[in-house]
Parts: sequence; structure tokens; C-alpha cells
Amino acid sequence: MAKTNSVSAGTFANPMGFVTGLGYRLWSRQAEIIQAVRDNRRVAVRSCNGSGKTFTAACAVVWWLMSFPDGASAVTTAPTERQVSELLWREIRRIHRQNDRLIGGVAHKTALEITPDRYARGFSTDSPERFQGFHNENILFIVDEASGVGEEIYEAIEGCMTTGQARVLLIGNPTRREGTFYEAFHSKRGLWHTVHISAFDTPNFSLKPGESGVPGLATPEWADEQARNWGKGHAQYQIRVLGEFPTQSEDALISLRQIEAAVELGRRPAEVAGDGVGAEVFSPHVESRTVTPRDAALADEMAGPLWADVEPGMAFDQLPVLVRRRLVQARAAERERRSALREPQGPEGVAGGPSDVILSAAKNPVPPLPLTGALWARAGVRDDHARPERVEGPRVPPLPLTGALRVRDRVRGDHARPERVEGPRFPLSDSRHVIPSRSEESLPVPPLPGREGDWNA
Repeated sequence: MAKTNSVSAGTFANPMGFVTGLGYRLWSRQAEIIQAVRDNRRVAVRSCNGSGKTFTAACAVVWWLMSFPDGASAVTTAPTERQVSELLWREIRRIHRQNDRLIGGVAHKTALEITPDRYARGFSTDSPERFQGFHNENILFIVDEASGVGEEIYEAIEGCMTTGQARVLLIGNPTRREGTFYEAFHSKRGLWHTVHISAFDTPNFSLKPGESGVPGLATPEWADEQARNWGKGHAQYQIRVLGEFPTQSEDALISLRQIEAAVELGRRPAEVAGDGVGAEVFSPHVESRTVTPRDAALADEMAGPLWADVEPGMAFDQLPVLVRRRLVQARAAERERRSALREPQGPEGVAGGPSDVILSAAKNPVPPLPLTGALWARAGVRDDHARPERVEGPRVPPLPLTGALRVRDRVRGDHARPERVEGPRFPLSDSRHVIPSRSEESLPVPPLPGREGDWNA
């Protein structure tokens, strides 16, 4: 961003030439941003502190207005009025003040009017209705501190993106794991040209001996100070220094990283399938760190854009957070189900993936247990809690036992386990009903839920 001496007007096709003509030199990522605005309708930039992104956005506003002599407009916004006037618009006013003869027009606190048909306005996000009615053929929207802007603002902006020459640029620290800014880098990344800037990408981190740093940009000393202050695993370090979305939302009790670490405790090293292209085997003890064909089959059954790009072989950690969390839940549910049912393994000792269990549930439902109304049967496994379902049938009065059998009050897993106590033993019939002695009334007892052979040992 050092000043140069030559000044010349630029055009839409040459934004870097225009900025150089104003007397400024952008570093590589700044140049990438302004050129991306020229070539793409939607651009999102997540960045560290001190990367020069705000100055780049200010240059983009002036370049945009100067590129269309017949008329153009630019609208900027930020979460608060102070951020609008004291951040982006401070830079716009400075550029105009230093190049007023070239640019012309009049610059106000949050407005720049070159001609009646070429103007820029800055608004805070407290009034979404302000963004309605902008339908210029050549219109540029810039959202500063984009993580903090409400969804109603993005909806209003989308309503103005009707022309072919409309553009929107989002810039800011990636402070929240939700909203339009987050989705631009994840579930909706196909709609956006994205740019990521870490402090370690900035010029001051690659200076050679004797070279002077670029004023205003992040420095190695600052990054080291933040590491000692917050710790490299802290959300503030991830956001402010690395330009990464935090691994934990501000309102989350348990972070996604902690959940995945807990799942990791039960894993063994993954076994790679025959062709070695990353299609790893999933079993109750082996879990893949890439998307398996069975995971992809589950994705094919799911609706929505989150699942559209899930392909076998993709790195599991690069999936959208909601997809990753759903697959982790599906895999954990399969392990629990197979452990409870003791389901035999498939060919070559390899168990099926989570999608096998989910997709086959409707095709092969488990038949109901022949229980009477005196007992409850679990209807299946749901994402939250399995809810019991009553099986119709006559109620059976309790058997006046004489100490032959007592059932524990607590439940192990899904099945109540009997506990033998001292007393006369009663024979068990083929139907697994307890038959009392001749001295007692012969009343049938409903069977306990379980597998064949559990109670005959």
C-alpha cells in the first residue's frame, strides 16, 4: 500500500491499473480481492486482523464508480454506525481527499457523490429497509464485518442482485459458525469466490534481512503476542491471527472438536480398502477419516445442498460441519446397534457402513416381540431417545413368586437381566414361560425381551 508517483484513471477491465493510478500498491491477496470482484458476482473474504482488507474494499468502491461513466452505485454496510463511518468510510474519504481532482465529486461522512448517477452510500444494519430500492444496472454491495450482519440484510441485498452486472463483496473476521458469511465458505461455496488470508500470508511475515515492513499490516511480533496471550488453540487466536472460523461457537457448551475427540478414543488405525484410493473400511472398531462409499450412499438419500457435493474419498474434516456431525452420529448409532444385536459380520469379516443400517431399516423392519400389554417394547432407535410403544394384548396379573426368581430393577443396555436367588427352581417350557409348581396357581408369565438362549444357561 505504499504511495507511487504516477496517477492515471483506470477502467473496469483493469482494477489494478486504476489503483496504481491513484498512487497505491496492493499486495498479492489485496489484488486477488479486487480482481475477483471484477470477475465474480459474489466474493467472500475471511481474514485475520491487519491484512488490509478494509482498504482494499475502499479502493473497490472508488474503482467501481469510476468504471461506469453512464452510472453506477455502491452500497456499504456494517453491524454498527461506528463501524460504517470509522472503518471503511474513513478509508474512502482518505482516498478521495488524496485524489480529489482525479475522482471529482464530494465525499461526506458516509456518502460519495461523483455525479447524480454515480454515487456510494454507507448504512448500518439496524434498518434493512434502507437496502430496498437499489436496482442500478451497475451496483456493488460491500458488507464489512460480515459475520456480525443479520440475515435480513442479506435477504434485502439478494433482492437487489437482479442485474447481470451486480456484485457483492463480504469481508471480515470469521467470528461465527453460522449465517450467510459462514455458508459462503461451506454449504454454499459453489456460489461464491472465496479468499482466505492468514496473518502468516501477509508481507511482513516474509521480509528479508534489511527490508522494512508494510505499515498497518500484521507483524510476527503481534502474532507471537497473541499466541502467548490467548494460546494457539483459543478461538480468538484462530479468528484474529489465522483467519479461521472458530472450532467452537460462542454459545456452545461442548465444542465440535471435543465431540470428535471423544469419538476418536474408540478408534483404531483405519484399514484401507483394496484399491488404496481412500475408500476405507468401516467396522465397529475401524472408522474412516475419508468419505466412504457407504457414507456417500447415505448422502444420496439426504435432501438439501449440504449433501450435494459429498463424494467418496473426500477428507472427512473438510465436509460441512452439519454433514460431518450427522455422519458421526450415524456411525455411532451403527456401533451401538451392532453391539446390542450382535449382528454377524458380512463377507470377509467386514461389517456394513452406517448407511446400510439406516437405508435398510425401512426395507427390513425388525418384527415386534410377542409381548403382552404388561410389558413395553422399544420401537427402534431415534436420533434423540427411543420411545417405547405399547403392544396390545391382555394384561397378566403378577405371579406370586416364592423366591424362585427375582428381576433386577435396573436395566443393562436394552434388556432386563434376571438374577437367581435361593429357592426352588422352576422348569422353563419351550415357550419360555415360567411354570409354577402345582401348589401355586398356573399363571403364564410374559417372556423377557432378549435373544434365544439368554435365559436357559
